[in-house]
Amino acid sequence: MDGIQKALFLLVLVAGLALLGRSVILGRHLEAFYWLAVSLSVGLSLWLGVWLWENDHYLIAILVAIVSVTGFLASIHYSNAFDFRRQAVQNELMQFFLNAMGGFYGPVTAEANDMLERGVRLCGMQKYIDFADLAAELQKSQYLGPTTSLMLGFYEMASGSPPKRVTCIANFHAFARAAPDVAKVFATQHPDVLKYSD
Repeated sequence: MDGIQKALFLLVLVAGLALLGRSVILGRHLEAFYWLAVSLSVGLSLWLGVWLWENDHYLIAILVAIVSVTGFLASIHYSNAFDFRRQAVQNELMQFFLNAMGGFYGPVTAEANDMLERGVRLCGMQKYIDFADLAAELQKSQYLGPTTSLMLGFYEMASGSPPKRVTCIANFHAFARAAPDVAKVFATQHPDVLKYSD
């Protein structure tokens, strides 16, 4: 192994351990296993001096297959689209926002009414946004190989979180600060909404 291979191997090791550590800290164990498999496959290919897609290295081929399968499974497992409790809460929130706009729970301020209108729009679209996010993650797991996945994962971690979108549930939390008495009605009937901190 020459100097460039050693440097790349160390870079892969550092990036892989950083992503693995972040996933473990966040409690995303399937994702941690994914980053372990990615790091092993890229690191082993650098160590052996072979391309990841060569057919005569069965260990690397098995690792690449594990990367593909765990990437697919992690995308589905951590997606909001398949969190059925969350989807039910978002559907109930849309109905709550509509009822509150109609004055069913009493009068609200103009600012709170704007949040209710925004909440109806957000909650109506949220499941489609969740499925679009899932589709993007599945595209990454299907088309990005281990090397590209490792580079993209480390880049996303190093650049910080993207600006948070306002979601249906985040809008409810903002509404709860503007009109706590009205929001308490929903939170009492659906305590699951407090579990999500978007």
